[in-house]
Amino acid sequence: LTWDLCLVTRQKATRIGPDGEYFMSPRIDDLECASTTLLAFLASQAPEGIAPVWGLLDNEEVGSSSRQGAQGTFLADVLDRILAALAQDVQARWRLSANSLIVSADNGHAIHPNHPEKSDQKLPVNMGGGVILKYNARQTYTTSGLTGAAFTAICEKAGVPVQTFANRADVAGGSTLGNLLGRQILMPMVDIGVGQLAMHSAMETASCKDAEYLANACAAYYNTPIFQPEDGQWKLGL
Repeated sequence: LTWDLCLVTRQKATRIGPDGEYFMSPRIDDLECASTTLLAFLASQAPEGIAPVWGLLDNEEVGSSSRQGAQGTFLADVLDRILAALAQDVQARWRLSANSLIVSADNGHAIHPNHPEKSDQKLPVNMGGGVILKYNARQTYTTSGLTGAAFTAICEKAGVPVQTFANRADVAGGSTLGNLLGRQILMPMVDIGVGQLAMHSAMETASCKDAEYLANACAAYYNTPIFQPEDGQWKLGL
Protein backbone atom coordinates (compact mmCIF):
# COMPACT_ATOMS: atom_id res chain seq x y z
CA LEU A 1 0.00 0.00 0.00
CA THR A 2 2.81 2.40 0.92
CA TRP A 3 6.26 2.42 2.42
CA ASP A 4 8.87 4.27 4.47
CA LEU A 5 11.94 4.95 2.34
CA CYS A 6 15.37 5.01 4.00
CA LEU A 7 18.61 5.47 2.06
CA VAL A 8 21.60 3.70 3.63
CA THR A 9 25.24 3.17 2.75
CA ARG A 10 25.79 -0.46 1.76
CA GLN A 11 29.57 -0.46 2.29
CA LYS A 12 30.48 -2.94 5.03
CA ALA A 13 32.50 -2.16 8.12
CA THR A 14 36.25 -2.75 8.02
CA ARG A 15 39.12 -2.58 10.50
CA ILE A 16 41.97 -0.19 9.76
CA GLY A 17 45.20 1.00 11.36
CA PRO A 18 48.63 -0.61 11.76
CA ASP A 19 47.24 -3.15 14.22
CA GLY A 20 43.57 -3.00 13.27
CA GLU A 21 42.89 -0.77 16.26
CA TYR A 22 40.26 1.33 14.47
CA PHE A 23 37.21 0.53 12.41
CA MET A 24 35.32 2.35 9.69
CA SER A 25 31.61 1.84 9.19
CA PRO A 26 28.40 3.63 8.28
CA ARG A 27 26.19 4.74 11.18
CA ILE A 28 28.68 4.27 14.01
CA ASP A 29 26.80 7.20 15.54
CA ASP A 30 24.79 5.92 17.29
CA LEU A 31 24.67 2.18 16.60
CA GLU A 32 27.90 1.77 18.60
CA CYS A 33 26.24 3.01 21.79
CA ALA A 34 23.07 1.06 21.01
CA SER A 35 24.91 -2.25 20.64
CA THR A 36 27.39 -1.88 23.51
CA THR A 37 24.76 -0.78 26.02
CA LEU A 38 22.46 -3.61 24.93
CA LEU A 39 25.25 -6.15 25.43
CA ALA A 40 25.84 -4.69 28.89
CA PHE A 41 22.15 -4.86 29.73
CA LEU A 42 21.81 -8.48 28.61
CA ALA A 43 24.88 -9.46 30.64
CA SER A 44 23.83 -7.53 33.75
CA GLN A 45 23.38 -9.32 37.05
CA ALA A 46 21.70 -6.60 39.06
CA PRO A 47 21.22 -7.22 42.79
CA GLU A 48 17.80 -8.15 44.11
CA GLY A 49 15.49 -5.18 44.27
CA ILE A 50 17.18 -3.41 41.35
CA ALA A 51 15.30 -3.22 38.04
CA PRO A 52 17.67 -2.54 35.12
CA VAL A 53 16.03 -0.90 32.10
CA TRP A 54 17.38 -0.41 28.57
CA GLY A 55 15.70 1.89 26.09
CA LEU A 56 16.38 2.58 22.42
CA LEU A 57 14.66 5.73 21.17
CA ASP A 58 14.26 6.71 17.53
CA ASN A 59 14.55 9.89 15.45
CA GLU A 60 17.27 11.53 17.53
CA GLU A 61 18.93 13.17 14.53
CA VAL A 62 15.71 14.87 13.42
CA GLY A 63 14.57 16.29 16.74
CA SER A 64 13.17 13.34 18.75
CA SER A 65 9.65 14.78 18.54
CA SER A 66 8.03 11.57 17.26
CA ARG A 67 5.93 9.22 19.41
CA GLN A 68 8.93 6.87 19.54
CA GLY A 69 11.42 9.68 20.18
CA ALA A 70 12.85 11.04 23.42
CA GLN A 71 10.33 13.89 23.55
CA GLY A 72 7.44 11.43 23.46
CA THR A 73 6.07 9.74 26.56
CA PHE A 74 6.82 6.16 25.46
CA LEU A 75 9.52 5.36 28.05
CA ALA A 76 7.70 7.16 30.86
CA ASP A 77 4.51 5.27 29.97
CA VAL A 78 6.32 1.92 30.03
CA LEU A 79 7.83 2.66 33.45
CA ASP A 80 4.40 3.64 34.78
CA ARG A 81 2.93 0.38 33.49
CA ILE A 82 5.71 -1.64 35.15
CA LEU A 83 5.03 0.04 38.49
CA ALA A 84 1.28 -0.43 38.07
CA ALA A 85 1.83 -4.15 37.41
CA LEU A 86 3.82 -4.28 40.65
CA ALA A 87 0.99 -2.51 42.51
CA GLN A 88 3.19 0.52 43.22
CA ASP A 89 1.65 3.98 43.62
CA VAL A 90 2.86 7.36 42.38
CA GLN A 91 4.80 7.93 45.61
CA ALA A 92 6.85 4.84 44.83
CA ARG A 93 7.51 6.21 41.35
CA TRP A 94 8.96 9.41 42.77
CA ARG A 95 11.10 7.54 45.31
CA LEU A 96 12.41 5.16 42.65
CA SER A 97 13.20 8.11 40.39
CA ALA A 98 15.30 9.70 43.12
CA ASN A 99 17.20 6.43 43.57
CA SER A 100 17.94 5.94 39.89
CA LEU A 101 20.55 7.08 37.38
CA ILE A 102 19.86 7.35 33.65
CA VAL A 103 22.78 6.98 31.25
CA SER A 104 22.26 8.77 27.95
CA ALA A 105 24.76 7.21 25.53
CA ASP A 106 25.68 8.95 22.27
CA ASN A 107 29.05 9.32 20.57
CA GLY A 108 31.05 12.53 20.61
CA HIS A 109 33.74 14.13 18.48
CA ALA A 110 37.34 13.05 19.00
CA ILE A 111 40.05 15.61 18.30
CA HIS A 112 40.75 15.53 14.57
CA PRO A 113 44.44 15.36 13.58
CA ASN A 114 43.82 17.58 10.55
CA HIS A 115 41.58 20.09 12.37
CA PRO A 116 42.57 20.22 16.05
CA GLU A 117 41.39 23.85 16.17
CA LYS A 118 37.79 22.61 16.08
CA SER A 119 38.16 21.03 19.53
CA ASP A 120 38.69 22.45 22.98
CA GLN A 121 42.46 22.14 23.35
CA LYS A 122 42.16 21.94 27.14
CA LEU A 123 39.87 18.90 26.88
CA PRO A 124 41.24 16.71 24.08
CA VAL A 125 39.23 13.53 23.41
CA ASN A 126 41.31 10.80 21.80
CA MET A 127 40.04 7.65 20.12
CA GLY A 128 41.06 4.69 22.25
CA GLY A 129 41.23 6.90 25.34
CA GLY A 130 38.11 5.53 27.01
CA VAL A 131 34.54 6.58 27.74
CA ILE A 132 33.75 10.29 27.53
CA LEU A 133 31.66 12.32 29.96
CA LYS A 134 29.87 15.09 28.08
CA TYR A 135 29.32 18.53 29.65
CA ASN A 136 27.57 21.63 28.33
CA ALA A 137 26.74 24.81 30.24
CA ARG A 138 23.61 25.22 28.08
CA GLN A 139 22.33 21.93 29.55
CA THR A 140 22.20 20.19 26.17
CA TYR A 141 24.08 17.45 28.01
CA THR A 142 22.77 16.32 31.38
CA THR A 143 26.02 15.50 33.18
CA SER A 144 26.31 17.30 36.52
CA GLY A 145 28.97 17.23 39.23
CA LEU A 146 26.95 14.55 41.05
CA THR A 147 26.21 12.26 38.10
CA GLY A 148 29.63 12.75 36.52
CA ALA A 149 31.36 11.79 39.77
CA ALA A 150 29.08 8.78 40.19
CA PHE A 151 29.71 7.40 36.71
CA THR A 152 33.44 8.09 36.98
CA ALA A 153 33.54 6.05 40.19
CA ILE A 154 31.74 3.20 38.44
CA CYS A 155 34.24 3.33 35.56
CA GLU A 156 37.22 3.39 37.91
CA LYS A 157 35.92 0.28 39.67
CA ALA A 158 35.59 -1.42 36.26
CA GLY A 159 39.08 -0.32 35.14
CA VAL A 160 37.71 1.89 32.36
CA PRO A 161 39.47 5.20 31.58
CA VAL A 162 37.32 8.35 31.40
CA GLN A 163 37.74 11.47 29.29
CA THR A 164 35.91 14.79 29.51
CA PHE A 165 34.21 16.27 26.46
CA ALA A 166 32.93 19.79 25.93
CA ASN A 167 32.42 21.81 22.79
CA ARG A 168 34.58 24.85 22.25
CA ALA A 169 32.71 27.75 23.82
CA ASP A 170 32.66 29.68 20.54
CA VAL A 171 31.61 26.73 18.36
CA ALA A 172 28.00 25.62 18.34
CA GLY A 173 27.54 21.97 19.32
CA GLY A 174 24.74 19.48 19.16
CA SER A 175 22.66 17.83 21.84
CA THR A 176 21.41 14.33 22.49
CA LEU A 177 18.55 12.41 24.08
CA GLY A 178 19.25 13.13 27.73
CA ASN A 179 18.04 16.71 28.00
CA LEU A 180 14.97 15.87 25.88
CA LEU A 181 14.13 12.76 27.90
CA GLY A 182 14.55 14.77 31.08
CA ARG A 183 11.35 16.64 30.29
CA GLN A 184 9.42 13.39 30.71
CA ILE A 185 11.42 11.48 33.33
CA LEU A 186 12.81 13.43 36.28
CA MET A 187 15.76 11.24 37.19
CA PRO A 188 19.45 12.12 37.64
CA MET A 189 21.20 11.67 34.28
CA VAL A 190 24.68 11.51 32.83
CA ASP A 191 25.65 11.86 29.16
CA ILE A 192 28.39 9.53 27.97
CA GLY A 193 29.78 8.10 24.74
CA VAL A 194 33.06 7.44 22.97
CA GLY A 195 35.03 9.63 20.60
CA GLN A 196 34.92 9.19 16.84
CA LEU A 197 35.83 10.97 13.61
CA ALA A 198 33.68 12.03 10.66
CA MET A 199 30.40 11.86 12.56
CA HIS A 200 27.35 11.79 10.25
CA SER A 201 29.45 11.11 7.17
CA ALA A 202 28.88 8.08 4.93
CA MET A 203 31.81 6.24 6.59
CA GLU A 204 32.74 7.10 10.17
CA THR A 205 35.81 6.05 12.16
CA ALA A 206 36.11 4.89 15.78
CA SER A 207 38.33 2.85 18.09
CA CYS A 208 37.79 -0.87 18.65
CA LYS A 209 39.12 -0.54 22.19
CA ASP A 210 36.60 2.18 23.05
CA ALA A 211 33.72 -0.13 22.15
CA GLU A 212 35.04 -2.61 24.71
CA TYR A 213 35.51 0.17 27.26
CA LEU A 214 31.93 1.36 26.78
CA ALA A 215 30.45 -2.13 27.11
CA ASN A 216 32.44 -2.79 30.30
CA ALA A 217 31.52 0.59 31.80
CA CYS A 218 27.81 0.08 31.14
CA ALA A 219 27.91 -3.49 32.50
CA ALA A 220 29.39 -2.11 35.72
CA TYR A 221 26.72 0.62 35.76
CA TYR A 222 23.92 -1.95 35.49
CA ASN A 223 25.42 -3.98 38.33
CA THR A 224 25.84 -1.02 40.71
CA PRO A 225 22.94 -0.37 43.10
CA ILE A 226 22.16 3.19 44.20
CA PHE A 227 20.98 3.97 47.72
CA GLN A 228 19.56 6.95 49.55
CA PRO A 229 20.16 5.96 53.19
CA GLU A 230 18.48 9.20 54.28
CA ASP A 231 17.47 12.55 52.85
CA GLY A 232 20.40 14.36 51.30
CA GLN A 233 22.53 11.23 50.84
CA TRP A 234 23.15 9.32 47.61
CA LYS A 235 25.48 6.33 47.67
CA LEU A 236 26.69 3.75 45.18
CA GLY A 237 27.01 0.09 46.10
CA LEU A 238 30.57 -0.20 44.81
